[in-house]
Amino acid sequence: ELIKMMVEGRSDADIYRAAKFYDYLELQPISCAMRRVDTGWIRDIRQLQMLYEQVLDLAQRQDKPVVASGDVCFLDEDEQLQWDVLCTARSQRGGRDPLYFRTTDDMLEEFSYLGREKAEEVVIDVPNAIADMCESMKPFLSEKSTYAPKFPGANEELRSMCENRAREIYGDVLPPVVQARL
Repeated sequence: ELIKMMVEGRSDADIYRAAKFYDYLELQPISCAMRRVDTGWIRDIRQLQMLYEQVLDLAQRQDKPVVASGDVCFLDEDEQLQWDVLCTARSQRGGRDPLYFRTTDDMLEEFSYLGREKAEEVVIDVPNAIADMCESMKPFLSEKSTYAPKFPGANEELRSMCENRAREIYGDVLPPVVQARL
């Protein structure tokens, strides 16, 4: 969103206001944005790097962390063709960005233009700090069973949301099949 606003020439005040919404700002590897260069939306790699530097400056002014994210959609680089087919089947314009899982060294190389210290900050330090803030959950009790985590009040909230939505659609007197499903 922020890069788009910058490319469109939106005011600094608008961009600053938009950035305030986020807890942290995100940069993707240059190689993931090459389609935008190829289509002319962004002039060249240097312009993209300058836009990323503007994001870093904006984050500093708002005292927000910046994280490097691969926007990973598949594990290995050789799965690109399957991703392209899936995106085409879903009528999405995407699919040509290399959104495979990159190693730490790959990501450090992608962000090397920032200098070693800043690259390590956005690739290693900030993602680790964010991960440390996340609640730990186990998706499996054992190899043979899964479980849903327990959140106080979640069952009641979900039931209420479903019943309210059903009444919006069907009125106060629900059809028996809908009532049975609820």
